[in-house]
Amino acid sequence: MRQGLLIVSRTFAQAEAVSAEALDKTPGEITQIHIQVHFAEISETHIMLSLRLALVYGLFAACTLAVPPQSGCADGLVANWDFNNGLTLGETGGYSYGADLGAGTLTVDPGWQIDNDGNNRGITALAGTQINGYKGTAAAGLSLTLQGGIGENNATQSPAQIPNNNRYMQVQVDLTNYLDPVLSLATYRSLDSLGHGFDSNQVSWSLDGSTFFDLGSAFDPTEGNWTVQSFDLSGMDQLDGAATVYFRMTFNGATSNGGHNRIDNIILLATSVIPEPSTATFALSLLGIATVAGTRRRQRAFRNQNQR
Repeated sequence: MRQGLLIVSRTFAQAEAVSAEALDKTPGEITQIHIQVHFAEISETHIMLSLRLALVYGLFAACTLAVPPQSGCADGLVANWDFNNGLTLGETGGYSYGADLGAGTLTVDPGWQIDNDGNNRGITALAGTQINGYKGTAAAGLSLTLQGGIGENNATQSPAQIPNNNRYMQVQVDLTNYLDPVLSLATYRSLDSLGHGFDSNQVSWSLDGSTFFDLGSAFDPTEGNWTVQSFDLSGMDQLDGAATVYFRMTFNGATSNGGHNRIDNIILLATSVIPEPSTATFALSLLGIATVAGTRRRQRAFRNQNQR
């Protein structure tokens, strides 16, 4: 009985079955191949054919062999925070927010302060934006809003009097299977009439959470308008495949406790990659096929002997 031995999957959502005659396809045309061994129906010829395919395409797994694409998706999402599911607010910093999509953790500086007069001036949530929304986020929702903190209500003061100057927020992500990350976010600085917010925002990165390296110069978000800041880290080879990476934004320049900056739609994209199968895994795959072949041979010999 002829069995369809190959399942050639050109997308992850759609696959087609082809028979052994499909062997004339080049490796570049095949993004994912599964060789399935059917114990009840497959012949030794098909088993040996499967073994040959394993040698040609470098497949792996015991009785089902697969080769995922080694090249990745250029816009693979690592993590996204849109803050549309609400924010946890409190009287001190150190709060953590899990990613709304993907995987990662956003943390506000543990030293971030708010005042004690009930105005919640420190960490709050104000209206967000759809700008930089991941694949067209439907709702503007809320934004993470960081304010100057303790001080006279909206009065202009020196930066040294505003406790949250030189404080930060940061995200922590795993880039084990990613290359060439690109970070972007929507930012907004409050109108000066409502209090001057942080006009110096420095983005930096780290592999250990202690030693940080600046990404360019500090930027000043537009007063009263949302704008997008983007950071292309594709040239930072140190980040490729790193298990732990921190991206930090340090805030300075606020001169009012009510002056604030809003952060929304943080997106980290990267090229996703799938590790090559190890030599040991490949060897075990071939051993699994050889074992199947031997078992089938012994089963047939036993049946022939009993039929005599």
